[in-house]
Amino acid sequence: MKTVSGVVIVLLCVIELSHGGLMLWPKPKDMDSDERGCNQVVQSATFFVVMGHDSDILQSAIKRYNGICFGGSYLNDTLSPLCAKPTTQLTGVHINVLSTSTTLQLGTNESYTLTLNGGDKGLLVAETVFGALRGLETLSLMIIQHSAQYYIPVRTAAIRDFPRFSHRGLLIDTGRHYLDTTSLSAILDAMAYNKLNVLHWHMVDDQAFPFNSTTFPLLAEKGAFSWRHTYSHADIASVLKQATDRGIRVIPEFDMPGHCKSWGKGYPKMETSCPGVHQHFSHPMNPITNYTYNFVQKLWEEVSHLFIDPFVHLGGDEVDTTCWQNNPSIQQWMKAHNRTDYHTLQAYFERRLVETIITQPSVDRSSIVWEEVFTNRGSWKIPKDVVIEVWKSQATDKKKLKEVVSAGLRAVYTTPDWYLDYHQGPGHQLVGDWKYLYTIDPYYDINLTPQEKELIVGGEVCMWAPYEDASNFMSVVFPRASAVGEVLWSNHEAASRNPTQETEDRLHQFRCRMLRRGITSAPVVYGGYCPIPWPFHYKKPF
Repeated sequence: MKTVSGVVIVLLCVIELSHGGLMLWPKPKDMDSDERGCNQVVQSATFFVVMGHDSDILQSAIKRYNGICFGGSYLNDTLSPLCAKPTTQLTGVHINVLSTSTTLQLGTNESYTLTLNGGDKGLLVAETVFGALRGLETLSLMIIQHSAQYYIPVRTAAIRDFPRFSHRGLLIDTGRHYLDTTSLSAILDAMAYNKLNVLHWHMVDDQAFPFNSTTFPLLAEKGAFSWRHTYSHADIASVLKQATDRGIRVIPEFDMPGHCKSWGKGYPKMETSCPGVHQHFSHPMNPITNYTYNFVQKLWEEVSHLFIDPFVHLGGDEVDTTCWQNNPSIQQWMKAHNRTDYHTLQAYFERRLVETIITQPSVDRSSIVWEEVFTNRGSWKIPKDVVIEVWKSQATDKKKLKEVVSAGLRAVYTTPDWYLDYHQGPGHQLVGDWKYLYTIDPYYDINLTPQEKELIVGGEVCMWAPYEDASNFMSVVFPRASAVGEVLWSNHEAASRNPTQETEDRLHQFRCRMLRRGITSAPVVYGGYCPIPWPFHYKKPF
């Protein structure tokens, strides 16, 4: 009778596990697991043991994931299968980082293998510490807490994983609505959970200039919403430290020569003067005066001493030339230089910016620019180290992307269909449009040679913020950005273009995980729940 009961218990475990198993997001490239049993995880202070190269980044991650895995945040996780009778015990994971390098840049190796072979020790192997971070995140999604026990709902697992694209970005817009450093910290954590690795920080815009420049203090003094809505050098250093610890690159964007109204509040000589001319966008910078280029050079010198990534984003989008066309000095300049197309004036500006400022030793960066810089390039041969961010066309129209890579230039892909300030797709309610975002892919609806494919370095989901600030940011971005995160990490081409029930189940559980980690992700399913309700915090003002 005892034997029969034991068999029944084991069968129940197998049935539960076959329904659930490992619910990982984003899905690893290659994964084999034996669901005929489960691992009891024995918590200890030495659960994670470094066997290869150590670093401050790795030690910080071990401390962080000890808290995530064993901090009690998965109590009574009824969405996960129960481990009625553990078949093995896992007492630790050895971490072997093969390289001493802690350099984070485009193309950094983020691959890892994670092996649980039924013994008491697991093994995480990565070429770089940043691959180890991705492996630790995957492992954290495997560990479940139920009652007082921790377990992994498979007996063995062999995971071989690496990203599909090396640039997996989230754009944030602090030029329209300010995000304080606590919000930025939460955003970086959420990105790490989703294996997003580039924070594209669109820092300034027409509405505000929150960067507290020490070189040009009037930029923030006159251009920020208030002194409370600014970022000091110390604030930025703190953001960069946390980002690096999570394997996230931070690329600053100071958009120019358009979207610069906030610049002109403190330094009006930057703007082109055209009294009485009304146009959709603000007056652009004056591209024919040395004052503009000297100003921009000094600002980029300051920025490049703060931000460590090899790339900066120069903007270059939506430059309305109406003001240039109505400025007498620019009209004379155009005539003297035998020019009639005012878009070539933008090409002149961009060429001087890239070739005489950004690449010079005092700044020494490579550039990312919006697609208009490529479109309006005229006779300028854009250097190969410039990356074009394609953005203007709907997901089914990739003509511009094809033009860019056919010209031998690298591209980052985005689309208005990945703009989170819009409701996306037909018939979807609120953030239920994650399913539509999931169907979009840089490689779909385009014919590419193998060489052209290699030139698409990744993509970005964009949180432009005309109506978004810290009060609603997370629930607007997630889980929608999670959907794009899996597109950019996982083997999306080999899977169904449309999300399946299995996709929804995994994302639903992942959303519950994010909630338990303090990320206020919106619901995934139409009617449903997470085992632990979100503890809404309200402090009465009386």
